[in-house]
Amino acid sequence: MTSDLLTLKLSANRKVSTYPSGSSEITIRPMTPTDSLELAQIYLEAYPPNIGASTLEEASGEIQASFDGEYGQLLLEASPIALIRGKVVGALMTTTRSIWDDHVEGPFIIDFFVSSAAQGQGVGAQLLEAAISACQKAGAQSLSLRFGEGTSASAHALYRRFGFQSLH
Repeated sequence: MTSDLLTLKLSANRKVSTYPSGSSEITIRPMTPTDSLELAQIYLEAYPPNIGASTLEEASGEIQASFDGEYGQLLLEASPIALIRGKVVGALMTTTRSIWDDHVEGPFIIDFFVSSAAQGQGVGAQLLEAAISACQKAGAQSLSLRFGEGTSASAHALYRRFGFQSLH
């Protein structure tokens, strides 16, 4: 039986990613609540219809709910955003733990999205590497996520390349 829950075991001697870093124009930094509107715009655009929010207002509500802790306590240092030429093009949101899975220990990725215009440029890999590094630096033993209907084939491939494995 296939699980939609994936986990990456972290270790102190984990090497920094050797995957292509993508464009040198990509800047990665921790998100802040002041990024909310840009995050909502990318969130709305990045997900297929009927998967994420249908309107900017709904997307803004989802982003605000994340900052408000409705999906768990957001770890800002492990929740990076990507910018190209100063414009937000992607984000990864990590909480202290899953609020949906009592048996899953450690930080949990609640959302991960990249604008269609920035896909294929290494943005997702850089966001994931930044989140993994922050969790590792904080002493976490693992990082987990769930994937759903809106998860692209390229996202699945990225999780496999980074070593995420199914929990049974």
